Amino acid sequence: MTYLCTFGLDDPIRSTVQESIQLIKYGTTIQDKIDMQTKGIKNQVNIRMVTGDHIDTAIQVAMRVGIISFDEKNLDGIALTGEVFRERIGQY
Repeated sequence: MTYLCTFGLDDPIRSTVQESIQLIKYGTTIQDKIDMQTKGIKNQVNIRMVTGDHIDTAIQVAMRVGIISFDEKNLDGIALTGEVFRERIGQY
């Protein structure tokens, strides 16, 4: 089981979340993903997460459940605060 630790509190991430993310993102689980990469099959779905958490907490959760990788966490635009998101999309 994966845990997220913030401010001394441990919040367990449900055991089914990571597998569900993999199924949505890749159409299969991680064991099959290795086989997919050798066959040149790439993921077809970009997953987005919307949360009211602090941006650093949101990034950590996204990495722990497999929405983004450690290498992706610092990419421009990978994570946005609500204020930046509203600036980018304009008036709605």
